[in-house]
Amino acid sequence: MKIDLAQYKRDGYVVLDVLNSNELAAYRAAADELMARPAYANRQKFFYITFLLPEFEAHGLHTAIHHPVLLDAVEQILGPKLVFDNASVLCADPGTIYTQGWHRDVLQVPQDQIDEGMFSDDWPHNNVQLNLALYEDRCFWAVKGSHNRKNTPAEWAAFGGTKHMSPVEATMPNGVELLLKPGQAALYNNNLIHRGYGNPVQTPRRTLHIGYHSALHPPTFHFYGYNLAKLTPEFVASLSPKVREMVEAHIARRREFLDVTETYKRPAYTPHIQP
Repeated sequence: MKIDLAQYKRDGYVVLDVLNSNELAAYRAAADELMARPAYANRQKFFYITFLLPEFEAHGLHTAIHHPVLLDAVEQILGPKLVFDNASVLCADPGTIYTQGWHRDVLQVPQDQIDEGMFSDDWPHNNVQLNLALYEDRCFWAVKGSHNRKNTPAEWAAFGGTKHMSPVEATMPNGVELLLKPGQAALYNNNLIHRGYGNPVQTPRRTLHIGYHSALHPPTFHFYGYNLAKLTPEFVASLSPKVREMVEAHIARRREFLDVTETYKRPAYTPHIQP
């Protein structure tokens, strides 16, 4: 499936249909089973669950990281040899209050090292994040086109003096809700100004959140979320062959790039994405 690369470059995101009805039912059942466990008994709380870990045994969700439609779409943006950076499921039941401040995904970077040059076409971004909705999702909000430019004065005012995250109550100019229907995914450049917000959440939220980079280039700082100690040989051996292959590639890549601070620097490569 060809994606609209011109739209992705212009707006910072693109939405595509991913799951057929059988896939949707299977992933939805796996996510609902996960949320039915005692650890998630508080039905008025938002949960961010990194599911590719031994304590969750959420094998029904694992295959999402190598779904062919997703991999093909991300390859069109970044190029081949994809490595997954993170894999989680965002869960909330109707009535849950879920509020984030507006932010770009530079929260791991010390504020004095955040260079606004990161938000430009001159600073290649070797990362794509995606939200794959298993139920209707109205919780993703973004400022279209903000990924490749500096903050405007009005946006700086909304951030309230921080480079990390605005106050929850801040009104961000031109922020819009991005509706995802069940089975749709939003692929986005996470340098976009965006937030998660449902006040309250209207429908069950079971949204898979996955990130990738291309091994043709160094990873970004978004690559360092997993606790490698938990990816034990026993756990990796228990995975299906394709999932095991992708987890082993993730582990090998982490051992190759040990210093997250190196990834704050300007990448020395030409991006794959075409205008």
